[in-house]
Amino acid sequence: MAPNVSRTEQEWLDWLSDKAGAPFSDVGPERTIAFRALGVLWTVHGRNEQDTVLAMEDFASTLQILLVEFASLDPVIVPQDVDIEIRTYPADRQPTDTYLTRADGDRRMWLLFLPAEPQDEVELVIHLAFQVLLGNSLLGQEPFSQLMDRAARNGLFHNLEIGRPYRELARFRTRPVPPLADVRNRPLVDPNRRNPRAGSSQLDACSGPGPGYTVKKAQSILAERYELLPVPIRLTLPELLKDERIRTLFQDLREEGWKDWHLLAVVMNLTINLRVEARYEAITVESAGRLKVAVFDESKREEQPDDPRISPSEVTREVMLNRIRMVAMSSLRRWGLTLHHGDTYADPVMQILEHRYGFWTDDIPHPDPFQGLLTTTA
Repeated sequence: MAPNVSRTEQEWLDWLSDKAGAPFSDVGPERTIAFRALGVLWTVHGRNEQDTVLAMEDFASTLQILLVEFASLDPVIVPQDVDIEIRTYPADRQPTDTYLTRADGDRRMWLLFLPAEPQDEVELVIHLAFQVLLGNSLLGQEPFSQLMDRAARNGLFHNLEIGRPYRELARFRTRPVPPLADVRNRPLVDPNRRNPRAGSSQLDACSGPGPGYTVKKAQSILAERYELLPVPIRLTLPELLKDERIRTLFQDLREEGWKDWHLLAVVMNLTINLRVEARYEAITVESAGRLKVAVFDESKREEQPDDPRISPSEVTREVMLNRIRMVAMSSLRRWGLTLHHGDTYADPVMQILEHRYGFWTDDIPHPDPFQGLLTTTA
């Protein structure tokens, strides 16, 4: 006879395997499915009612099968938590938009709408799962579609049919609200230590050089940077370097791992933005598209004495750290990568650029753009 074990909630959570989900996640007013794959915690949830639960389970299983198929194809998934809420609608009242998405800090939030009736559900489930994966990938739509085609040739759609018998059998259940779905019941969760805390090693995030990365291409990009970055700041940079605080800041950043091209790129970013805003309008999310050509032209134009210049007081550590994120995000196109949503948080994207595209490590021999005024060598 097994001994009687008495544990607190926290002790039960500590006792669970790192790969286990939250106990009793199918009780209470909301049903939640959580799992880890490709470096991401995926959470799918919805109201604990039959139509929503079946649609949610259908979507979650489809997403899991897609993730397994894509694990060896390297879709360059952004390493950020993904939260997916599922809602259902009557077959004759399909909403105009079947999916909505937004960023919430470093999480990607999705709201998906699926039909309550199963006969209309299968193709839409696959479409929505594709949109979620694409939206969390840094691959462009065409290369991502090519991965989808490869997965299809490997038997993806045959594997997706595995869940169909479950769907059909589950519809025999006539009770629309399952037992234990009221607010008196809740899953066993720790908001500060969410289960599962780990995933299968076979579904770890891809590592090694990212798609399109080669040392030769990296060196070519860096050679172009060292040639072009000083041009639009040929007068601004010497003026900034007269300030001892700026020299100290640049030296400190060098010691922390910044390359000379990082420093040049941030100064150029500040300078170009100032010139564009002085000649046209403030650069915002709304105006960025129409100012794209102006920004490009200014980045190629040699700085003139009458051009507006940034003040040394505007160049602080905080500004440098914020702007290097902008530089990183703008460098995605160099590698054929793209952001599908402009509100994507920068830090997880920078993780990919750091570990798979040499953002913080790649450099080449180059003339000193600071003319020996910085004592710390790059």
